Amino acid sequence: MNDMVPSAAVERAGMGDLVSELERSGIVATTLGGLRQNIAHVDRLGKYVLATIEATLTEHGIGYFPETAFSHPAPRQHHEVRLYLHNSGIGSIVQAVLHPTPEGDSLLGRIGGFAPTRPVGSEAPDS
Repeated sequence: MNDMVPSAAVERAGMGDLVSELERSGIVATTLGGLRQNIAHVDRLGKYVLATIEATLTEHGIGYFPETAFSHPAPRQHHEVRLYLHNSGIGSIVQAVLHPTPEGDSLLGRIGGFAPTRPVGSEAPDS
């Protein structure tokens, strides 16, 4: 995987630049403060600023983790967040980990070089 983009780069980027960087690198590491500067253009974090940031990311097809980043009871500008595009390979992997499904399990198994899985307790197919 490529090096993650530091928060300072996010602070200088516009949303188009951020999406382009995500298309190039797959994942971007930043802080809530970096996103606040880039998206909300305000001095302080608060629930309305966090809601604006979250809505803007979603509008541009950008996912984030940890998923609690925008609902933290005491958000701080130094809190780290990772950004990714929902419709990307990394987005599929992140979603498979954060929201487990049989399809996601299969994807993770393939990435790890394992055979397709079946649910524990299910019977093996007749040979």
